[in-house]
Amino acid sequence: MPWWVWIVTGTALMGAEIVVALDFYLFFIGVAAVLEGLLLLAGLDAPPWVQWLSVSAFFAIEAGVYQFWVKDRITQPDPLSDGVAGQQAIAVTAMAPGARGKAEQSGAQWDAHNVGDAAIEAGERCLIERTEGLTLCVRRID
Repeated sequence: MPWWVWIVTGTALMGAEIVVALDFYLFFIGVAAVLEGLLLLAGLDAPPWVQWLSVSAFFAIEAGVYQFWVKDRITQPDPLSDGVAGQQAIAVTAMAPGARGKAEQSGAQWDAHNVGDAAIEAGERCLIERTEGLTLCVRRID
């Protein structure tokens, strides 16, 4: 394929990543295609099967570096991961046993579920046992 076809195709794929979020994979295929176009433009002519092979190799290297070294470093942790289990929260609303309400933890209000056997009054401290999605599962501190 001519060098300009690789560059146009690569640019289109990188732009498509904006519309269809696929965890940067379209972007990486696009970068690989642009790299191939630049190699051809620089005079490193190759048969089509070598071009496709090199684009595949470029993509595999880019995706591997992203997946195993970069992604973990740029991903934000879930604000309600089970790391809050064992911490305390303050009930914003009163919650009977098994009832749902609101609790404040680290300056933010969260949905809360009283999983204990005792009622929790508004303003009372409670213990976070675990999280279920964005809901704190709390119980009264005795």
